[in-house]
Amino acid sequence: MILDGVWDHLVSHIVGKDIAKEMWDALSTLYQGTSEQQKMYLEEKLRCVRMQKGEGIDPFLTKIQEIRGHLVDVGPTPQPTELVQLALNNVSKEWQLFVQSILGRDTLPRWDKMWWVDL
Repeated sequence: MILDGVWDHLVSHIVGKDIAKEMWDALSTLYQGTSEQQKMYLEEKLRCVRMQKGEGIDPFLTKIQEIRGHLVDVGPTPQPTELVQLALNNVSKEWQLFVQSILGRDTLPRWDKMWWVDL
């Protein structure tokens, strides 16, 4: 039952556990770690976020924003300019025109304006 409700990226943490209590304990340990552990996990997740082929810009930026929101709960968050740079460096090839239009400007847009950039 627990396996059915677990996201794919978490399955590896509970594979091999024979009873539900062991699975629950493994997931609890993962999510109830120290703030420093959570911060490190979320920072790594933010560094590894990539736009998938066929994904739109809004869902991609929303993923970054969600991770940033979780980071707010455990400590200092990345600077908005870092988020803009991260997003621009990790879009799929389909969105290179979008990236080039932003990089051609004198200054990068603010993070909160990334959704409203005119091509």
